Amino acid sequence: MIPNGPGVPAPGTELELHWRSSRHARRLLTLGLAGLFAAVLARRPEFAGLAAPALLLLVAGRVQRRPPRITVSARPSTRRVFEGERLAVDVSAEGAGEGAVRWRLHPGLEIAPAGAMAADGRRARFVVTPERWGRRQLGTLEVTLRDPWRLAEGHASMPLPSLDCYPAPAEQRTRVVLRRLPNRLGEHPARASGEGIEFSGVREYVPGDRQRSINWPASTRRGRLQVNTFAA
Repeated sequence: MIPNGPGVPAPGTELELHWRSSRHARRLLTLGLAGLFAAVLARRPEFAGLAAPALLLLVAGRVQRRPPRITVSARPSTRRVFEGERLAVDVSAEGAGEGAVRWRLHPGLEIAPAGAMAADGRRARFVVTPERWGRRQLGTLEVTLRDPWRLAEGHASMPLPSLDCYPAPAEQRTRVVLRRLPNRLGEHPARASGEGIEFSGVREYVPGDRQRSINWPASTRRGRLQVNTFAA
């Protein structure tokens, strides 16, 4: 159903629609029956005239042709993610005629929505994130098709593909500094003095020290030559 390559268009899946009356149609039916009941009970034909438009609209909606099936395509942006990483699921519908499409995503286990749904006509995008590593099912996609008069709704659902979620790399919260490290190993300063770049302190000059290590401000204050020392 869903290709592995991100650049390949996803083929559609044909879903059978189960049609039923909408909430708007039920309100119109209640209004029409209430008008007829009031007309019969009060023997006032004008009440039947008030109920006639609602009943005529319901009859006209019954003869309207509704598509029995709809083709839905669902394509995730990637099939391999890490814990906490976001991914998008793009969905689209074809064969809906003049009806309006409404989308709803039921996330799978350990799958959490990571943003609001972005819908554009018969296309939509869901952003989700896996909360735990493992092979995870993205969830179930629910599609609702409404006729132009909003008198009937066609419902269908399809399972979304699974993805491979890998553990996120652990974060080192503390700085590890070993007591002793060999010379020229890594960037950790050693506790012993040596030929490094990490400043360690100032000591008095002894024959054999390099002249470029002389700390002239400290030598001026103390009256004797002082040199800088560095950590290995």
